[in-house]
Formats: sequence, C-alpha cells, structure tokens
Amino acid sequence: MRRARRIAVGIAVVTTVLATSLASWAGKQYASQVVIHDDDREAIGALGSARNSVDGIQEIGCLVSANFIGAENVYCFAKRVLNSTFRSCSSSDPKLVDIAKGQSDSSRLVFEWSASNGACEYIEVTHASWWEPKAP
Repeated sequence: MRRARRIAVGIAVVTTVLATSLASWAGKQYASQVVIHDDDREAIGALGSARNSVDGIQEIGCLVSANFIGAENVYCFAKRVLNSTFRSCSSSDPKLVDIAKGQSDSSRLVFEWSASNGACEYIEVTHASWWEPKAP
C-alpha cells in the first residue's frame, strides 16, 4: 500500500511538472520587425511588432481607399530602423486590394513593388497565432 501511494504521488508530481512545463512552452510567439530587401523589392513585417517596437521608427501597413465612383486602390508602406528607409507601392488591382483589406493589428504583411513604376506586384497578409499582436 505504501509503495502504491509513493507511485501515485510520484506520478502526480511528474504530471504536474510536465503540465507546467508544457504550459510555459504552449503557443509559438514571434516578433517580426520591419525588414526591407531592396534587391528583391520586398518589405516584410508584423503590424503588431512594428507598433510595439521601442524605436519609434518602424511602420508597415496598407491603406485601402475608394473614390466617389467606387474604384478601390491600395497603398502599402514600410519604414525600417536602418537609415529610416521608407518604401511604398500602390495598385488598383482588385485582387491585391481584397488581400490588403484582410490585414489586422495582428497580421504579418509582405509586399513587393515594381522597379519600373512602384506598383504593388504582390501583397501577402498572414493571420497566425504566433505573430505578435499590438499591445494594449
């Protein structure tokens, strides 16, 4: 009986330790600071990470607008810490506009621009639990 009790207590301790350890590791979390790759004409960053950054320089996002006849446009922008480099692009492509509409304060944004005219060629909005949300 005594041995059974020790085994039961041991199992309870191991279970508690494992549960506590797993809880502290539960859920991946990543910050994605604003990065600009001029060679690839690409900007990447999480909106929450840029907003929460302590440098006061980073920014990334897309603005979607429509004129009085309903034509929609998207304007994406990014500013990184290094040299305060700023890049942007714009497009009236309905598919890119729709993708940009999906951004939220906990999204990660990637956009690429044309070397010839600065038009957006690619926009990606990722919603995932691991991206850092905007702090309250």
